[in-house]
Amino acid sequence: MPGAVDELSGIDLSEVREEVGSRSFGRGHAYARAQRVVAVDWDPSDLTLRGTVIGTAPYVTTAYFADVDGGLAFDAGECTCPWDTTASTSPRS
Repeated sequence: MPGAVDELSGIDLSEVREEVGSRSFGRGHAYARAQRVVAVDWDPSDLTLRGTVIGTAPYVTTAYFADVDGGLAFDAGECTCPWDTTASTSPRS
């Protein structure tokens, strides 16, 4: 996934935190640092990042990005996490 790392390295994480909320952002960050993200798929054609996470049960989270002046910006996200339905933002139309 080197291409995704390069493409996503400029994302402003404070914007992501603001969009999804501090609680969801913190939990996601902790899961990533604990290596509970077991699969990641970057689709550059639709600027979508999907990950499978092992929480209390496996779930999928999706982040949508937009091309803004040649760079990427977080657009929306959603997850199938069972514990907090407020963790999702509406996917882009």
